[in-house]
Amino acid sequence: MSVLNDVDRRRADESPDCLFYRNTRLVYHADHDCLAQLQELYFRMIPQGGAVLDLCSSWVSHLPRELSLSHVEGQGMNVRELRCNPLLDAYFVQDLNLEPRLPLPDGKFDAVLMCCGIQYLTQPEAVLAEARRVLAPGGALAVSFTRNCFEVKATRGWARRTSAQRVELVQALARAAGFADVCSTELSAANARPMWVVHARRPAAAAVAAAAAAAAADGQAAGAAADGSSPAAAAAAGASGATLAPPPLSAAAAAAAAVTADATGNAAQASGGLTEAFAQSVGPAVAAAARRDAWAARCAELLAAAEDLGIPAYGLPAVAAGAPERDLREAMADVSLIVASYQCADI
Repeated sequence: MSVLNDVDRRRADESPDCLFYRNTRLVYHADHDCLAQLQELYFRMIPQGGAVLDLCSSWVSHLPRELSLSHVEGQGMNVRELRCNPLLDAYFVQDLNLEPRLPLPDGKFDAVLMCCGIQYLTQPEAVLAEARRVLAPGGALAVSFTRNCFEVKATRGWARRTSAQRVELVQALARAAGFADVCSTELSAANARPMWVVHARRPAAAAVAAAAAAAAADGQAAGAAADGSSPAAAAAAGASGATLAPPPLSAAAAAAAAVTADATGNAAQASGGLTEAFAQSVGPAVAAAARRDAWAARCAELLAAAEDLGIPAYGLPAVAAGAPERDLREAMADVSLIVASYQCADI
């Protein structure tokens, strides 16, 4: 179901997105007080031990430290920014405007997040439909945004709307993608620019099954069920956890994913920079050492990026040679906070 028209999908800058995002930017598009409230909202929405997908991700994911998660995966446009993110166990580079289909299985995640990215999507309906597909039944969606953005890359449909109309737009997009319990929250603080969050859930199996039964009772599903064209039946199958084949990636997207995996050593199903197949082939001890080395490289990249911003090396955490993975990830989280304070102080 289309929500935007063709004019709404255009941008002031229609050059390839990969060119625009190739420069690493360690920036925030939201005030830190609002981001702290966003973390509180995430804490209430995401179950302990859950798996999270961060769409339109970058060098920070705003997840609270108190939340213990089994897996955090990120999709973004800049590999260095993703490598600098201390919370990502895995990541992949994909232009969602060229290929909105995700190379991920059905029902893998308990939450899908998108912070300050919806305004850049030219096919938001397709992307949110994919978010629903990869969510487990009852899983949470949170789409957040502020007034700040890279204006030349925001869609016209976004630019011409007021903040209230943008909330309504994102709610309409979520409903069109099949989400339930769609609502919004405004985050604000003294002297802070407001932030809005549209949150929803993939319908639980029982709710969708009831809707399908009601449709069948009305005689709306009888003829369509035979050829699989019934929306209610399809929704019921998806919510109940039945196996639904994920849409195949286009040849271009598959090739891009392969190139990204080769270039970064971290494909969509990688963990800490290692593919699962590699970890199984070398054994746990070698895999753990290789994973630690991968995190050490990511930590070094973030430290270098922080110094590029003008932060002196003596103001950054000292990372000992051979530091374990836990210490490396904690150091990266500390660097993220230092960068945030540095930018907030406008030094």
